Amino acid sequence: MAPDSNYVIAGTNATFIPLYGNIFKVDQTGNILWAKEYVGGVATSMEDIANVSTGGYIVSGSSDANGAMLMRIDANGNVTWSNGYDKSNANNEGVGRAIETSDGGFVAAGSVSEFDPDGSGPLPRFDSSNVYIFKTNSSGTLIWGKVLMMTTSFDNDHVVHDVTEVSDGYIFVGYTSEGDTDDNGNALIIKTDFNGNIQWTQEFGAAGTHDEFTSAVTLPSGDVLIGGGMESDKLLLLRINTSGTPNWAYAYDSGSLLGTDVLLNFNAFLTNDNKYASIGMFLEFNVPPNIGAYMVKVEPSNGNLIFEKYYSGGLSSITPEGFQASDNGYFISMMSQQFTGFNYHLIKTDPNGDLLDTSCTAVNLSLASSGFSPTFTAVSPTEYTGITRNGFTPVVNNISPTQVIDCRTIVCTPPPTPTASASPSTTICEGETVTISGSGSGSNVIYNVYDADTLGNLLGAAPLTISPNPGTTTYYVEAVDTTTGCVSINRGSVTITVNPKPTASISGNDTICLGSSTTLSASGGGTYLWSTGATTSSITVSPNTNTSYDVYVTSSAGCKDTATINVIVLSPPTATISGPSTTCSNEQVTLSASGGTTYLWSPGGQTTSSITVNPSSTTTYSVVAYTGICTDTAYHTLTVNTALTASISASSNPICAGDTSILTASGGISYVWSTTETSQSINVNPTSTSSYQVIVTDGNGCNDTTSITINVNPQPNVSATATPGTTVCENDQVTLNGNGANTYSWDNGVTDGVPFNISTTTTYTVIGTDGNGCKDTAQITINVNPLPAISISGNDTICQGDNTILTATGGTTYTWSTGSSGNSITVSPSTNTSYSVIGTDANGCSNSDTVNIVVLPPPTALINGVANGTTANCSNETLTLSASGGGTYSWNTGESSSIINVQPTTTTTYTVVVTVGSCSDTTSHTVTVNTAPTAGINGNTTVCEGDTTTLTASPTSGVTYNWSTGSTTSSTTVTVTQPTQVSVIVTDNNGCKDTATVTVNTNPLPFISISGNNLICMGDSTTLSASGGIAYTWNTGEVTPSITVTPTNTTTYTVT
Repeated sequence: MAPDSNYVIAGTNATFIPLYGNIFKVDQTGNILWAKEYVGGVATSMEDIANVSTGGYIVSGSSDANGAMLMRIDANGNVTWSNGYDKSNANNEGVGRAIETSDGGFVAAGSVSEFDPDGSGPLPRFDSSNVYIFKTNSSGTLIWGKVLMMTTSFDNDHVVHDVTEVSDGYIFVGYTSEGDTDDNGNALIIKTDFNGNIQWTQEFGAAGTHDEFTSAVTLPSGDVLIGGGMESDKLLLLRINTSGTPNWAYAYDSGSLLGTDVLLNFNAFLTNDNKYASIGMFLEFNVPPNIGAYMVKVEPSNGNLIFEKYYSGGLSSITPEGFQASDNGYFISMMSQQFTGFNYHLIKTDPNGDLLDTSCTAVNLSLASSGFSPTFTAVSPTEYTGITRNGFTPVVNNISPTQVIDCRTIVCTPPPTPTASASPSTTICEGETVTISGSGSGSNVIYNVYDADTLGNLLGAAPLTISPNPGTTTYYVEAVDTTTGCVSINRGSVTITVNPKPTASISGNDTICLGSSTTLSASGGGTYLWSTGATTSSITVSPNTNTSYDVYVTSSAGCKDTATINVIVLSPPTATISGPSTTCSNEQVTLSASGGTTYLWSPGGQTTSSITVNPSSTTTYSVVAYTGICTDTAYHTLTVNTALTASISASSNPICAGDTSILTASGGISYVWSTTETSQSINVNPTSTSSYQVIVTDGNGCNDTTSITINVNPQPNVSATATPGTTVCENDQVTLNGNGANTYSWDNGVTDGVPFNISTTTTYTVIGTDGNGCKDTAQITINVNPLPAISISGNDTICQGDNTILTATGGTTYTWSTGSSGNSITVSPSTNTSYSVIGTDANGCSNSDTVNIVVLPPPTALINGVANGTTANCSNETLTLSASGGGTYSWNTGESSSIINVQPTTTTTYTVVVTVGSCSDTTSHTVTVNTAPTAGINGNTTVCEGDTTTLTASPTSGVTYNWSTGSTTSSTTVTVTQPTQVSVIVTDNNGCKDTATVTVNTNPLPFISISGNNLICMGDSTTLSASGGIAYTWNTGEVTPSITVTPTNTTTYTVT
């Protein structure tokens, strides 16, 4: 039950591969609020979901690729984190239940199969399961984990189903196999401290039966209530203290005419009125069998049953679980079998476990309760650690399950339409929040906010604080009666207008010199307010120190934004030049500047703090000293008294063969080069080291001569090579190397001598540079052959025991993960297995493909609950045959439903083929036909009105009789006054019956009258005449129609 009193259910969709987990939330009347699927790998199974105190839920289960699985989701089903927890040398790790612990972490209970402790390989019977428990922190990080092996036999199963926290640790409950068998087992309890250290382990159960604990919950007293089963068919409720000593135990069982009914507890819990309750599966072995959910509530003081209910859903219902709801009723979720498969089935009852709808009723059971004192035996499991956490990232999709309402009773008085309101206002600015609230006159009412006036998306419960996007949005508030779940007929609405926020900005020079000013311009709004108090869009400021200026921009809608600019004020430098003020011709002089951080000289344009000059005449030098953007200028006059000094500068020296260097002479006003050129600068392109001379003349006619030697270095001879060669396969690694130089620069991002992967044919260019900086270029083309397209075909889903042929295409040679080398292999795995192949084409290029073979277990076909059974039937009766074990059915009668009706006249064998996916199983059922008797009735069937007749049934031996008159002998006597139908049911020794019916008809009595003089004188005679019949008898003895009488006194005469 979610914190909002609605219900959240987790399960698994097993219709087809991939198997994926489902989580959905319904309200208190069963309507779906949201539903999601979680897909990860081939199979993701979700076994349980529990509340987390900080909000949201913890989900437990398993993943085929990641082992045991824990997933943390928020209140809307979005994944916060998810992890797998697996064990090396094992398979099929799974968690049946995980709970939040008092320290905010989670502890999990489950099992692991095919565990190989020493990693040496499979043992003779490698189908066992062992106890699998671990603890994480609130983020899913593993704290401790263990595998517990109860015995060394590999044919035993040992599982824990549930865990509960007690004052000094955790108690896990489950079962352990009884000897080397998969059928019988003992109930198991394991106690650990908070660090997973085992404090005690004990088991309980009778020999030759199956005893199992399936749920545990800590009671307010600190004791633990445990639910389970004992002696293979009884419900067991047990209470122990934290030392494992039982202080209360009761068993509950039921019987039937054909065998023993079975009660399987799935969860036991404490009710709101401090009673004990159990919800589970009830198997009633009738024909056909009934499989549904049960719920019992018992009195803790004496174990007496308060109520005991049975709920049916579809053909059968399995794995029911539940709890007590906020209205003190009970909620049950289970899987119910329909003709199309299994579906989720939800039941909500009243506090007495009843359904308030005549079309869906809760059947009262007749369970017997008995108290007992269980005896526990201590056991010592072997512990193994080494559980590791791995990543598990499911793909989450919204789904839309189809809701089918079997029955639903809601006593509903809709609350009044609420009033929707918004605070602080219905008009806000972008980025601000508004709170949507609801109000009204209803009681026990909460309010929900939607995005539409009908249906729409539930945004949350009111008051709801939101930050809408710019524009106009209408929100709708619905009132919900928390007692009945009824909602208001209409929704109140409120419209929120969100005005866009302006974007404030400031432009202008943000660095000035002391004493300067700068203009700052704001943009983005309708009105402006500067931190200086100005309200214009632009201001001019002259700060003396570094100063921040803010502007507050307000749009026409009143929305605001702020921008800030920091104006940095720099102190101006004081420039000075030091150095001699006079020099001689051709003498170098150094002038030094100070007072700034950078400098610009004139003449010359040098940017160093010191320069060396050799002017041919008196020259004034200036330097601009910079500190940031601030400047100052100093001047220095250098008087030249003597002749000039000639100099030559080269743009490059040395140079590479084929390059050009610019030679520039200085120191005069005219120049004559040894090349006969007379310009100040000349271009030279020597092929070998050469010297150049210039004669420089100043305005006074002073000359000076100087020369320069240009050194010429030869160009390198660069070539390119590729390893392993110039023809490779797609995505192969290639190493390119340059030769003939010192350093190499490749295009296309290639580094010399460093391997890289290549996917297409490409030409690469390398520039090689030698130690002198001289360069040469080379190219190399790498031809790339594409990878072959390798694929595997074949049936990827088989039945256990079958094989499939896997065929690889796309290459010329193949190497399989099985070691085979042909293009086809035949495999017959017993479990889900992956097979891969590496294919190589004629170019020697290789690629691979993988196929996952899913192995499905074969179904078990049963007719009327048994395989190859027999039934006796009468020749005139119809018999129902019910097949189970599969998804589809095919009878030898041609019918395809799971249930058929037959009426054989002779002994007949009926066969059905049960199919699940591609797997099938066959069973037969022989119907022995006993010939029914032929009933008949003999005797007079036409009598006079009011007469009696005797009817005799046939046959007259070897049968029993049941007359409609109530007689049970072969004959019956009936007296009839009107036509009457008489029937008899004849039953032979085989129980076969037949019915015969006759109608006994009646003839009406004649109407007899006497005529004649009935008043005479004494001594006279009178003739009396009878009519209405054909024969007459008078009380005088005469038999004629007329008689003559001479009575002596008043006399009565009668005729028949």
